[in-house]
Order: sequence, then C-alpha cells, then structure tokens
Amino acid sequence: MTDKTPRYFISYSRADTAFVKRLIADLQDKDIDAWWDQMDIPAGVPWDTRIEYLVENCSAVIVLLSRSSVASKAVADEWSWGLTYHKPVITLRLEECKVPMRLQRLNWIDFTVDYAKGFKKLLEALDEMRDNPEPRSGPKPHKQPPAHGPGKLMSAALAVVALAVGYLLYEWFRDIPTIQVTSLPANASVSVDGEFIGRTPVDIDYFKEGDKFELLLESEGYVSHREIIEFPGSGIHEKDISLVPEDEANFVAEIPETIFIPGGSFTMGPAAGNSDQERFKQVTLAGFHMSETEITFDQWDSCFDAGACADVDNSERGRGRHPVIFVSWHDAQDYVEWLSEETGEFWRLPSEAEWEYAARAGTTTLYSWGDAPPACHRELDNGANFIECDEGTFPAGSFKPNAFGLYDMHGNVWEWVEDCVHDNYAGAPGDGSAWLDEDQGDCDKRVLRSGSLDNQADALRAAHRNINDDARNTYDTVGFRVVRE
Repeated sequence: MTDKTPRYFISYSRADTAFVKRLIADLQDKDIDAWWDQMDIPAGVPWDTRIEYLVENCSAVIVLLSRSSVASKAVADEWSWGLTYHKPVITLRLEECKVPMRLQRLNWIDFTVDYAKGFKKLLEALDEMRDNPEPRSGPKPHKQPPAHGPGKLMSAALAVVALAVGYLLYEWFRDIPTIQVTSLPANASVSVDGEFIGRTPVDIDYFKEGDKFELLLESEGYVSHREIIEFPGSGIHEKDISLVPEDEANFVAEIPETIFIPGGSFTMGPAAGNSDQERFKQVTLAGFHMSETEITFDQWDSCFDAGACADVDNSERGRGRHPVIFVSWHDAQDYVEWLSEETGEFWRLPSEAEWEYAARAGTTTLYSWGDAPPACHRELDNGANFIECDEGTFPAGSFKPNAFGLYDMHGNVWEWVEDCVHDNYAGAPGDGSAWLDEDQGDCDKRVLRSGSLDNQADALRAAHRNINDDARNTYDTVGFRVVRE
C-alpha cells in the first residue's frame, strides 16, 4: 500500500476483541488498511506514545461503542486524540449503551442487530470519506495576477471581502460561550459531570448560559480538583487550575469517587411484579451524583480515624478496598454526616427510586446487562458476586460497571437506602425522593437493595427489595453507597 492509502485507527474495548478481529479481517478483505493496538504496537514501546502517534497519522478514527468501551478511559483517550488532531470520527454502535457527550453529535452506524448491514454502511461511509476528503492543510496558492489591470482590482476586492467575512466569523465564534481549561501540570484528565472529555488544555463549549456542571481534573501524583461551575455568558473564559502534589497536601480522608447520573423517567419495579411489594410505579428524577462503588473499609476508616464512625471489625471478608460491612442504617447516617462536614457538600444515602434507576442504567431488563442470570466471572458483562462465587466479598469495582459506570449494583453486599419500609409503591413520591412517611410505613425498618454474595440470582434483580430488616441490625453481607447533591 502507498503512503496515500487511507488508514483507519480502530478504538475498542478488550471486551469487544472478538468483534474487532472480525471487523479487521473483513476490512482487509476489501483492501482497507486498519490499525489496532494488538498488531501495531511493538514490544517495549510505551502504549500511550504509540497510540497517539497512530491516531495522529491515521485517516480517521473508528470507535466501537459498547457498555465496556464507553466506561474505558483508554478508549476515551483515543477518540479524544482523534478530535484533537481534527480527524474524522466514525462511531459503530455494538449494543445499547450511553454514548459519550462529545460523540452524541455524530451519526453512528448500527451494528446491534445486523452485522452485514452495518458493515455495508461502514464501507459506504469510508467510500464517501475517500471521495470527498477534508483538506489537511490550507488551499494551494493560486498564480499571482498581473501587477496591473483588472486582476489586481479583483484580488483587492476579494481580499476586502475575505477580511470582512473573517471578522464576522471571529465575532460570531467569540460570542459562543467557551471555557478554556488549562492546568499545571498540563495533560490532566478532565471530566464533566462524571464523563471524561479529554486532557488539558481543553475547551468546554456545549452548555447553555446558566447551566451548572461538575468539573473534575485528575493527574497521577496530584490531588484531584473538583468544583461545580455555572456556565458563563458569551465570550471566552479562561480557567487555569494548579493541582496540588499529593506529598504536599494536608489531607487524610479518602473521599468516594462519584458518577453523575443524568435525570430521567423510568418504571420502578418490574412490568409485572413478582410480588405485591414489586408493583411498578412511574418515576421522574432529577440528576444526582452517586458513588462509583459501595463504601469501602478504607473510606470508612477515614471516618473512624476522625472519631465520627464506629470501629467495624472484619477479619474474614477482607478490609482495604473491600466493601465495609457490619454497618447498620444508623451507622451509615453517621458516615454521611461526617462526610458532609468533611467536604462542605451534602451527602446522603440514595433513595430507593434513585438506587433502582441507577442500577437499571437505562434498561428495563432483570439486570443492567439484560435478562441473562449473573455469572461468577469478572470479565463477563453479567459478572457479579453472588452465592456461586463462594469467595467472600470482592474488592470494590472487581466486576464490569453498568452503562452509568457504577460497579457492583448487583451483588457483593446488600446496600441500605434512605426509605422507610412500605409494603409496595402505592403512594410513593413520583419525583424519586425518599419515602419517609411514618403513618404509612415502618421507619424502624429500612429498605435494602442489590442482593449479596450469599444470595441466589433472583435477589440480584434491579427490582428486588429486602424490606424485612431493622435499621439497627448489622450483617456481614450488608453495606451501602452514597449520593452527593
């Protein structure tokens, strides 16, 4: 192949290796050159350096969208580099998943049902791109007109028009609200509302004036920077952030990482409940931030070290990154109260509606991955920790996340939620807030969700409720996760 032959970079998740191998083979059968990491990164070459080189020198980036890939920062890095280098980006949707914000503007090619049909559309897109390539540099210079005569006048007139149009475009772009984020050190990871958008320096220009969003900057060896920003009016606004080195920071507490869960409507409970307590209800919620994982022993110990939480012993299940257990609902309240004081933000337990909405992650199936029962396998989409694992609790985040990026919403340990116990959803708030009505419910008891390592698959369903536990009880299979407002 010549240097002018188009070459396409394939960005994918390891979970989709079988698909990408088939795609590469089919493209090669059509004499189409495609790069992917397993064949194009020599041993000993730094991964990120080589990947960035391949992206910079490709004709276009083909991104495979799946639940695994949209949760992968490596994949996000790859397509972000593509956008940075002004490469065309083609997205192939392999399954239902939450498309990253910066890719939502792009039309995607559907591979969810018919591979052959999707591949045909991909070939059409590549043909169109090859026939109508975007210029990689400025236009070739025209021959100079004569020094005298009408050509000179025409050239001058065109120059005036070009200057006028350029000025108008400059004024128009200048009025687009834009936040230019830079950092020290540079190349920090930038996330907006929990979604990775690139590395500094980066522009944020897709909100409306007055919108609020969470900005998160992360860099290895530095303390993460998190703040809520109100999007400004027209114009370019600079945001320069200096990250604090970890060895210079004066902090002790380990604060939970959160994921922004966008608001929406859903049917709470199964369409046809397994029992009276699971009758369905329509709920519409505002967005909220939920901890990526169940609260771990490391996080709990920060509260204990501050004298705000009880000592929790666990010599059998494991400490460190394992989910904290032997905590009552009241213990969880102590933790969120301390966390709120420590951070200056309001933390709480999720409501039952928020928990199920987050667990479903946009699905209506038994589990967030579909209706297939869970399996004790970390690499499978339906991997979860339940009775078949027989290994105790797993460290938080051991299994694949759901489409929202949340880990262990099915299994590992039961999770306390805020709500008092009610027999069913009749009369529950329609806005997704916690149901705390003592007249209709029993507030000495609180609801548990998720199922645990000691349960069968049925208890891990997104709609399953455990409404039999006193809020004072503690078990070696019960923990919790938190929500930040």
